[in-house]
Amino acid sequence: LLVKAKIANPADSLRAGMSFGITMKFPGQTYPAVSPLAILWGSDGAYVWQIEDGKARRVPVRIIQRNTETVLIDAEIDNGDMVVTEGTQSVSEGGAVRLAGEEQRAADAAAGS
Repeated sequence: LLVKAKIANPADSLRAGMSFGITMKFPGQTYPAVSPLAILWGSDGAYVWQIEDGKARRVPVRIIQRNTETVLIDAEIDNGDMVVTEGTQSVSEGGAVRLAGEEQRAADAAAGS
């Protein structure tokens, strides 16, 4: 996204070649982004497996936009909610979900590292 802007610089603190961060807000809705691997299809449409309290919950989704590395969805999940991306075909409603690396983290904690 190329953006050109005029920025007031009355204190002459901005110099040619300097860089700085900006935040841009655009009108419209925001949507959660998930890995394309999280999207599954059933007879009633697309869905993801959301992880709540270590258990799987099937959440219907509407695909808004596909990008290279993510898919924007309209669903009853929020940014930051965990969804299953591996082993999705083995998941069932209410089934226990093990997080990747969870066993290693538990072993490290038990060893005090």
